[in-house]
Amino acid sequence: LYAAFRCERASFAADVPDELAALCGRAMAKDPGARFATADEVRLALERFSAHAAARALSDEAAARLWTLTQAPRSMTREEKSALFHECRFGFTQSLRMWPESERARTGLASSIAAMAQHEINGGHLDSAHLLVAELVEHAEPPADLVRALAALDDERARAAAKAQALEQLARDVDIHAGRS
Repeated sequence: LYAAFRCERASFAADVPDELAALCGRAMAKDPGARFATADEVRLALERFSAHAAARALSDEAAARLWTLTQAPRSMTREEKSALFHECRFGFTQSLRMWPESERARTGLASSIAAMAQHEINGGHLDSAHLLVAELVEHAEPPADLVRALAALDDERARAAAKAQALEQLARDVDIHAGRS
């Protein structure tokens, strides 16, 4: 009661959604100008919060899949990782369709794309990695380490292609049957 009397900022349990915590914090703000002006404003804010319940549930499920994807053991196949990624991307995308302002879904989508791009880079799948990084650019700035890893894979592939071309040229140069006709 003393904390309420002093209008101290309330602390909420970890399972309280951020949006609801912000709503409660605004309702209990020490500065009257920062509070809701009317009970009707509180009701409308609670209705908006309730309307996002399905979007939050989708984001929660997608976040669980993302955690599994980022913690995936090396024994997990590329197909299994790909399936998890598609579940993440679908969940976050659907959540954003239902609630376009959801920062959690937006960052989750970007994180899932970045995680899968890193898996593709680690597996040496250059084309897939480029497609994923291009998709990531549409949603967020790609992490610098991901861009560096992709550039390193590009360089490695370019060196391998140049070496293969040099070996093919050498094989033609030493072929005793070349130019016989």
